[in-house]
Amino acid sequence: MIWLLAPERNAGRLCEGFEFKAWESRFIAQGKIIRVVNPILSV
Repeated sequence: MIWLLAPERNAGRLCEGFEFKAWESRFIAQGKIIRVVNPILSV
């Protein structure tokens, strides 16, 4: 599960199947969205 610190900055940008990489000074993880729980975030 991923929590966004500022979800309003990603409104309307996420969809099921979207692949992403997480970075914190270096590459730490990758994943794929299987479900968008917050309807404001979904495309």
